[in-house]
Amino acid sequence: MKSYFVTGDGLAIPEKEKIKRLGKAFASESKVKRFFKHPVFYLLIMLLIIGLFTIRSLEKIKHVRKVQSIAILPFENFTGSSDEAYFVDMMHDAVISEISKIGNLIVESRTSTLQFRG
Repeated sequence: MKSYFVTGDGLAIPEKEKIKRLGKAFASESKVKRFFKHPVFYLLIMLLIIGLFTIRSLEKIKHVRKVQSIAILPFENFTGSSDEAYFVDMMHDAVISEISKIGNLIVESRTSTLQFRG
């Protein structure tokens, strides 16, 4: 950075060390100002804005796809023996009770789903 000074009657000529210190101060100040004029600064700002909008839209999608309740349909008895139907019913109850322990998930009761048997 070039430095200039005016000389004349009654004007003091600054020392070279003082000129160097002032030059360094102006140089550091001008670097900060130049950063805002640099295209990379605006690129970073645009990427930040795009990232924020992307994150916000992904959060909306997550909320839309959130499952709040589930119904476990009754199992079919493929054993061929009607004596083992109680085993199939107990498995249905066990699955319902285990899944109902998951967080805030609402599981429909066994009696509500029995109408869909077969």
